[in-house]
Amino acid sequence: MNNFFNYYFLTFIFYLCEIFLFKLILQVWIYDIFWLNIFLRSIFVTIFSIIIRNTIFKDSKLFYIKFTVVAIANPLVSSTLLKLFSTIYPITPIIGLKLMSDLIVSIWLYFVLKRYA
Repeated sequence: MNNFFNYYFLTFIFYLCEIFLFKLILQVWIYDIFWLNIFLRSIFVTIFSIIIRNTIFKDSKLFYIKFTVVAIANPLVSSTLLKLFSTIYPITPIIGLKLMSDLIVSIWLYFVLKRYA
């Protein structure tokens, strides 16, 4: 259970940075939010994977091989959910929809990593 809290503490720190950049870039972004989200999530997932590998999953064998599939799926699924939510709930603030889609994917990612990493 301690790993769960450590994982989400690190996630929270990274996520604050990601949300800040998302809001900042969104003001001048002329393309679809799908592409902005996938770009930022990909960067943060890559950096995050290095840190959690060295802290939480340090005893895991072949972590990066297992994590690669999840690291590719995370930005793709999160961005797809964000796009879907923004279509279904067009008057909801985009940051709220981003939080919802990222939280769903983050919980899924943690349990997949715990099972296979």
